[in-house]
Amino acid sequence: MKGVFKKLLTLSVFCVIVTIQAQTEKQKKEEVMATIICECLENASSEDLSKNFEKEFNNCHKASVLGALLSGLPTDKDSTITLNSDGSSDEVSEEDSEKAIAILENDCEVYKNAEKQQKKSQEKEQTEFEVIAQDACDRLSNVSLSLPRKERYKSIKQEITGAIIEAQIMNDLLNSTEKAIDSIKSLVEAGNFKNTDSITFPGTQNVVIADKNYEEIEAYLLENCDQMKSLMTNNEESSEVSISDKKKARKYYDDGQAFFQNADYDNAIKSYKKAVRKDKTFAFAWDMLGYSYRKNENYEEAITAYDKSLALDPKGKMPLTNKPIAYALLGNFDKAIEGYLEYIQLFPDDPEGYYGIGRIYRVKEDYENALDATMKAYIMYKEIESPYVRDAEANLSLYYKELKEKNKLEIWNKIAEEYNIQIAD
Repeated sequence: MKGVFKKLLTLSVFCVIVTIQAQTEKQKKEEVMATIICECLENASSEDLSKNFEKEFNNCHKASVLGALLSGLPTDKDSTITLNSDGSSDEVSEEDSEKAIAILENDCEVYKNAEKQQKKSQEKEQTEFEVIAQDACDRLSNVSLSLPRKERYKSIKQEITGAIIEAQIMNDLLNSTEKAIDSIKSLVEAGNFKNTDSITFPGTQNVVIADKNYEEIEAYLLENCDQMKSLMTNNEESSEVSISDKKKARKYYDDGQAFFQNADYDNAIKSYKKAVRKDKTFAFAWDMLGYSYRKNENYEEAITAYDKSLALDPKGKMPLTNKPIAYALLGNFDKAIEGYLEYIQLFPDDPEGYYGIGRIYRVKEDYENALDATMKAYIMYKEIESPYVRDAEANLSLYYKELKEKNKLEIWNKIAEEYNIQIAD
């Protein structure tokens, strides 16, 4: 069966008229769909296919669904076709669509060419993204750990934004240069180059978008950039016992920091141990010893080190926030909650305590408390422009999906209303 159709496009309406010609042997849905999609793509302009292949394909797929339904109608009586609001149909399965795509991949040249072009474009975008992310990671070395947290977050944002802006400007300059070379070649080939005083290139004005891909890059750095991780996990505030006045203790501590940055936790532990042997009141060394033990999955030793630090400084933020994590990793969620409640009592304006306890409540499937704490942390993260707002958003989305699956969205609605938070379904 051959599909013949005309595609009519307006600014806001996509309409496809499909005429299915009768034949003796009935085709399968996927064959009809593949024929229609291929012909539809052939009628699309090359510019539309290169700029937005996904949109063009989706429009053609909607047409193919209608065509598949029409092809299956009996010719001897009136029939009704029912489409969903998005152009899909319950009578055309996802498997039918997948089979149609498999046919396109083998038999439709315009689909194969557009798919190759899209893949190249995606690979280019991915490469550009990775270059910007690496530059942003390198720039974060300019941000001092000694800055107060809110100022540190602002500096992080400035460095990431700087990397994005610089990449855009360089990309625009490269495009302008390529256009200049092409224009000069055309003039030379036409023999007009000597008579030309100036060359203009329409459409090459730079338009810089400071927040382009910002959230994706920030999330990538939180997962993959050691400098970002260090800036985000170091929430220590100095006290009289934080730094040692003994040179050898500080030397061992610095050695430990270097090992820790390189993920060599065994040698980091050895160095931090030497530091606290030289100065038993060196709180930061105890903190990092505990953190290194935690990284080595020795959670009980981590808790012991954190307790040593807290004995010196009961308000040390680093051990107070990390000790509950160690308890949680041991499976002792009640002690983890107890630890976070202590932190919240000491620092009610710090989102870390709420965010941490929210994750523990979620593991215990106490969704009401988990949502209340996480939404509170999310709002506080937004206020101080913390990169952790992305993690909070991701967790809130996860909680919503879980509650929806459990038919308990009334819990979400209740807490979300209190915090005036909405989520796209």
